[in-house]
Amino acid sequence: MRSAVLLGTAALLAASAAQSATTGYTSRPGFEAALGAYTIDTLGDLTSGPGTSLSRTDYTLTGDFYRCVTVSDCGDNSAGSGGIGFEYPGYLWQYTAHTFTFASAITGFGMDFGNNSPYEMTLEIGDQIFSAIPSFSKSFFGILSDTPFTSLTVNVQEFGLAFTRVLADNYTYSAIPASQVPLPATGLLLLGAAAALSGLRRKRV
Repeated sequence: MRSAVLLGTAALLAASAAQSATTGYTSRPGFEAALGAYTIDTLGDLTSGPGTSLSRTDYTLTGDFYRCVTVSDCGDNSAGSGGIGFEYPGYLWQYTAHTFTFASAITGFGMDFGNNSPYEMTLEIGDQIFSAIPSFSKSFFGILSDTPFTSLTVNVQEFGLAFTRVLADNYTYSAIPASQVPLPATGLLLLGAAAALSGLRRKRV
């Protein structure tokens, strides 16, 4: 009986201490291989102009941005013209912070990004902050978590300017049905504790 009590207590303590594991990727092929099944929003159907909210099939993006559809919108940022590698039609100038809210839980999110001025960019899930490696050419950054999430924030800080911005495209994520969302490690540990305590109650009957 005492061993069952200790087992249940230990499992509960371990569950409270467990934290989700998150892996960062700077390689798009590596990220996509790790996801297995994924969706890429190429933003190819955008209409030009500024905005503060963008509703897509699986998510809503909120924050200040400009929809770049033609050269007259945001200039020529293609690699062939000496730009940082973004092609038309369809990408965003993202300013300051942007929040993605997904209709269903996901386990991974990544994006192409770039700027031609010194800057920093982070992806934030709750109190977890992941820093991308700044680049003056088109780059990729993604995160894969063992704990599903429905919201994350992209923060950008451009140094030496009154406003901040980053070019963004090809939002990539792993939308999964709610019935297939894996139970987080904490949940598994709590189930173990519940099973141990249940066994103890049966012994007392």
